[in-house]
Amino acid sequence: MTDTEPRTPADWWLRHRGPALLLEELDLAAAARRERAEEARAVLELGVAQYCRRQWLLPALTARQPQETAYSLRQVLAYGEEHPAFGVLARTVPARMRSGIGTAELFGILCDAIESETWRDTEDAGAGAGTGDGPGFRPDSRIGISGCFPRLVEFSEAYLGISDGEEPGDVIACYIAEFHPRHCGWILPGLVGEAHRAIATYPTEELMSEAFDRTLPLASVSGATWAQWFGRLADELTRHMKEQHAHA
Repeated sequence: MTDTEPRTPADWWLRHRGPALLLEELDLAAAARRERAEEARAVLELGVAQYCRRQWLLPALTARQPQETAYSLRQVLAYGEEHPAFGVLARTVPARMRSGIGTAELFGILCDAIESETWRDTEDAGAGAGTGDGPGFRPDSRIGISGCFPRLVEFSEAYLGISDGEEPGDVIACYIAEFHPRHCGWILPGLVGEAHRAIATYPTEELMSEAFDRTLPLASVSGATWAQWFGRLADELTRHMKEQHAHA
């Protein structure tokens, strides 16, 4: 095909920002550690689902949509392995995976996972969505839950899951400290929104427990219900934004 790929770094980033962000987010190292190809593919597909669900929920004008990412990655594959665009993306792939699945095959798997649109399966796909009368009213699968609440999952795994008995307030403070002061406005509101959305999506403790204890187990806080914990998390992050970032 005719090589119309932009050569400057700025133009390249505008064209292929979607695949670059996707590859940065995926746990490629975890997939590479899987001995069986189908297990590695399952890890990749779960990561793709989380990425696609989040991007799809963000405003279209401020986020690369999943279809854009797949189209861009297909372009890179068509250009071939000798093209600079392929090389830039390939540098993010662990050597073990490059020698196993192979970079081109990996990119193909990611495209297939996006284009299959299975990540949409638990979302508002039919009539009555949002009313409780149609399919997709609330996520009830591991992929669906992790895709709708990627920040809650990340917080649980990266902070609460390794807190080793720390007080919840200290865990939240540690999370805030990682982003304060420059990135709070970018990061904290998203987690606040997911916490409130979880409370609204699963309005009883039984539904919460089914989602976050059994379907997609998250680290929890002893002595508090899921709704209480998510409410506290949202309140403390919101209080920080009011106290530290309310100035014009």
